[in-house]
Amino acid sequence: PTEILLLVRIACTFLAFALLFFIFIIVSRITKTRQEKRAHKYRKKFELLITSVIFDASELIPEQQRQREKLIEHYKKNYLKTHEAKQILIDEILNLYKEFSGAPAHALRQLYLSLELYNESIRKLKDPRWHIKTKGVKELAAMEAKQGYSRIYRLVNHNNPVLRMEAQLALVKMMDFQA
Repeated sequence: PTEILLLVRIACTFLAFALLFFIFIIVSRITKTRQEKRAHKYRKKFELLITSVIFDASELIPEQQRQREKLIEHYKKNYLKTHEAKQILIDEILNLYKEFSGAPAHALRQLYLSLELYNESIRKLKDPRWHIKTKGVKELAAMEAKQGYSRIYRLVNHNNPVLRMEAQLALVKMMDFQA
């Protein structure tokens, strides 16, 4: 009887753990799906802004310039309230920036600077985790945001070799050394 009781308790324990694990997986999946839907919604909203910036990269008349500034202020005020939204926009800008050159690339860089997204990248440099710092360094270097120069310079002698190398490469890129 004690052996059977012990086996029943073990079986119930395993069943409880299996049930908890199943609930954890379901909750995790629901959370991830919601995040993906939110990210997709943000990407759709940012598509209009980025498209208008890229395709209107030529010289703008003063009225068009005012409209663009209004649009940028609207996005800054209404859509860029969370770190998640800012990161999605940074990722979109960086992905497109790699694909374009000339006026569209310059317009994307100006958008990054005018929306002050460099503050989000600089915030990453303050994070204690080295891989987050590295991401911030890469973003600032890709956009050649001089606002983060001094903070990146402090990372040149960091203990982590990957972060140290990224900081050195970023400084070389930002200082515009010619080969």
